[in-house]
This record gives sequence, C-alpha cells and structure tokens, in this order.
Amino acid sequence: MLATTLTRPPPLGVASARLRRQAPSLTRSDRCHGRDHRKELSRLTAPIEVILGVVILLVLAPVVAAVVYRLVFIRHNSTSVLTRESGDQAWRYGAVRYSDTDVSFYRLLSVRFRPDVRLDRRTLTLGRRRQPTGPELDFAEDGEVIVPFSGSDRRGRTVEGEICLGPSELTGLLSWVEACSTDQIRPRRRR
Repeated sequence: MLATTLTRPPPLGVASARLRRQAPSLTRSDRCHGRDHRKELSRLTAPIEVILGVVILLVLAPVVAAVVYRLVFIRHNSTSVLTRESGDQAWRYGAVRYSDTDVSFYRLLSVRFRPDVRLDRRTLTLGRRRQPTGPELDFAEDGEVIVPFSGSDRRGRTVEGEICLGPSELTGLLSWVEACSTDQIRPRRRR
C-alpha cells in the first residue's frame, strides 16, 4: 500500500520539460543577459569617455598654448637670461623684454601668458656687477656677470634679485636704463 502512495520521480528529461512549461517563458535576451549587459554598459560609457576626453582637452589646451607662447614668441623677441629673486637659492632660465615704461621678466617654463615680474623703469636700480662664484660657475657661461637689481612692480611692491647675463646683454640693459629720464616716460593710460 505504501508503495502506491509514493511516486517515483520522473526521469530527468521529463522533469526539466515539465519545469520549462511551468516557468515563465524566458526571452533570448534574458538567457544572454551577460552579453547584453556588456553592450548596454559600453553604450553608457562611450559618452562618459567622450566627455572626459573633452574635459582633459579643455584643461591641457591652455597649458600647452602658454608653454608654446613662452618658448616661441617670448624667447624670439627678448633677451635670454638667468634670474634669481632675493631669498631664493635657485636660478631660473627666462627672458627679459624691454618696453618704454617697464622691463618684464618671463620664466621659461611658466604657464602664465603674462610676465612673472614686471618692474617700472623709473624705479629700477642696478647694483655693482660681480663674477659668478662657487656653484654659480656650473651654469654661467664664460664672460657672463651677475648684476643685482631692485625695483617696484605695478602694485608698488619692491622686488629684489639678481640677473645673470652676457656682456652684450648687459650693455643693452644698461643703455636701456640710462637712455630715458623719468620726465620722458609717460604714465600709462587707464583703460
């Protein structure tokens, strides 16, 4: 009697067929969910990659433009020098540009479009020149001299430092400083 109440499980193929009929129908995309998920994820990340690329480009473009501007345009129309501000141990490669009213110092590897230091011509004073000594001989070329300078920038701050330049550049700087009296310099117009 007991044997009649207990039923034997159906064979494996019959049971899985029965389960397939009872389970809700699965579409092909449900069965291949892993592949479709990757496609969907790649569709979502593509715009993120484009946006990230545009942001990086917008950040790097001005930096590259500033460096190219310094290396090409500033160095082409200026005098190459080494400068060191007072209290600073490191000498910096750069360029000097002279205008009617001021002298502008540009550091070679700065990313600014404007000069790093701009000194008013009327306040610029040059100290006694000296020969490079000690570690300064490592970077100074033969015949170059070091000249201390002092002057006021546009904010009225006093800037002091030293400039290392060759004999012809020194002659140009001295003649520029001495060529114009303070009466001849016209104040800049405010725009």
